[in-house]
Amino acid sequence: MKIETIVQEHFESLSNVDLSIWKFISNNLEKTTMLSISELAQLCNTSRTSVLRFSQKLGFSGYGELKLIIRQGLQIETPTTSVDLRANMMSDSILDFIREDYSLLFERLSVANRVFIYSDKHTETLVAQYFKRLFFSEDILVYPIWGEHEIRKLSENATQDDLIIFLAMNQDDVILDVLPSFIKRQVFTVNISKQGETIMHKLSDFTISISAEDTKGISVLFVMVELLHSMYQDFMKGGYHDEY
Repeated sequence: MKIETIVQEHFESLSNVDLSIWKFISNNLEKTTMLSISELAQLCNTSRTSVLRFSQKLGFSGYGELKLIIRQGLQIETPTTSVDLRANMMSDSILDFIREDYSLLFERLSVANRVFIYSDKHTETLVAQYFKRLFFSEDILVYPIWGEHEIRKLSENATQDDLIIFLAMNQDDVILDVLPSFIKRQVFTVNISKQGETIMHKLSDFTISISAEDTKGISVLFVMVELLHSMYQDFMKGGYHDEY
């Protein structure tokens, strides 16, 4: 089914922002297939979240799937196997990831007295451990925090010289409960979670958004942590974003 037909079927549910995004896409179908979600958002004078929401209103899991349908409609060569499709989506996500500006995060990481990372799911905990191992080589000791008791205890003792990373792909009620305490204590808060407008996104000092497609597989999170580490190394050498 062509993208025009899909949009027509969902037309009544689209907002003015959605229609603005669609106007650009419909006039630039082939160009859209080569744009990252951030690039499309910038060209439409809107946010990544709005592009994601538009894609989901059309019944797609995310922007990557929307681009795939456009490519098929234009008869542009598309991935034919699940491996090819996954690799294509990961490539788009990684390019989008490295184009973001992490200067504020890196600056705060470099001067933080203590760095904590909280996760409560097994797979996210593995990613947290990988983050700890990589940044140890940069003389940054990361303290993993697991479970409700530990995070509540930390929320009562953390200081403005600390930094905490919340790694939770889905909304976590425990995080929402303790976050105001960290904010009150002026702790720098970092949120790594699925794309979308959530309370965590709005309240955190810095947010790293992972697309909905990527949260279906944990592997891309390890890749992004490794890229984050490499970009931090460039930042400390004074070469960050000179070549991205």
